Amino acid sequence: MLDDRLPDVIARVFVEEHFLKKERRYILDLVDQHKEVFKDIIENAKWISDTAKTASKEKIDSMKVEVGYPKEVYNDAYLNQLHKNFKVNTDNPFQTAVSMTRAEKSNEVKLLRATPKDTM
Repeated sequence: MLDDRLPDVIARVFVEEHFLKKERRYILDLVDQHKEVFKDIIENAKWISDTAKTASKEKIDSMKVEVGYPKEVYNDAYLNQLHKNFKVNTDNPFQTAVSMTRAEKSNEVKLLRATPKDTM
């Protein structure tokens, strides 16, 4: 139930326990190196027009890279804002479940109203 309703919180706990930041940095560096190699291959390809080369390199530069976990996992302000309406009632599990559902639905409504750039 929690992994369906609080995936970012569960991801944070998992990442803190099982994922080393230096490993993530290493993989991100590898991805950057591969992107540079792809751009070199494109630049040196005789059969690709200059316009297509430029567009291809721009596309490579604009690629969003996610390795292991989204960067928001370590953004406390983001997580707190996302779950600000969620209240845990240790004396009443039912009330906690209701609060979780309300917070979840509130976030879904915000997504419906968001512009595309706000959802990325």
